[in-house]
Parts: sequence; C-alpha cells; structure tokens
Amino acid sequence: MRCGTAAAALLLAACAGNGEDDRHRLSALYYAAGVATYCSGLTELAVDGLGHAVRWVRATSSLNPESLAAARDAGYVAADYEWSNRGLGSFRRWCLGEGRASTAWLEGLVTAPTTPPTGYNQAADKLINFYSHYTFYCIMIEKTAI
Repeated sequence: MRCGTAAAALLLAACAGNGEDDRHRLSALYYAAGVATYCSGLTELAVDGLGHAVRWVRATSSLNPESLAAARDAGYVAADYEWSNRGLGSFRRWCLGEGRASTAWLEGLVTAPTTPPTGYNQAADKLINFYSHYTFYCIMIEKTAI
C-alpha cells in the first residue's frame, strides 16, 4: 500500500512538471468545443468559457506555441474522429450525452477556468489514446484524485 502511494505521488509530481497536464487540458478543451460544435451546442457562454480557460492555460503554462497548436489540433481531430465514428443517426445519443456535458463544462468555465472536466470522462478517455502511456498514467492519477 505504501509503495503504491509513493509511486503514485512520484508519478504525479513528474507529470505536473513537464507540461503534459497543460497539453491534455488544452486538448480536452478543444475536444469539448469540437463536440459542442458538432452537436449545435456551442453557445456564446461556452465560447467565453473556452476563451477564459485557454487564456488561463496559456498564461500559466510553459508550453511553446508549437505544443499549444498541437494540443489544439489533437482535440479538434479527436472530436472529428468521434463524430465520424458515429453511424447514421447514432450521433443523436452522443450529442444528448457527451454533447450536453461538453457544453455545460465549457459554460461553467466562464467563472472557473481551472475546473477539471466532470461528467466528461468518456471524452478524456478517448483523448488518452492520442498520447503516450506516460500521459495515460498522469490522467488516471488525476481522475482517481478527484
């Protein structure tokens, strides 16, 4: 038990110091924006929330412009793949679940730009596939810490 706790603490510290969390946050933000767009849920409030959160991450992150752009692109591509993966009409259920959760999360970021996605784990899980195993462990620790 102690060994597992110590290993988790060391891994969490390593993840926090390398920008991977910021990269994941940005990708999740842009994924949510892409999903909300496909599901016709990108309201003005959601756009404001996205803008607040992106500005906060950029101001506090050490990521270079190329990494920021790559994170943005990964989020949008993941949303596009997820949309394309839906068969005829099955996107409706996706939009009712993940689309509404994406819009609600983005709208909530207007007042709290650092809020992690909640009720949004499917999207985060899908984004994990776009990153290395190292990032996967960072996100899993982050999920279990909530």
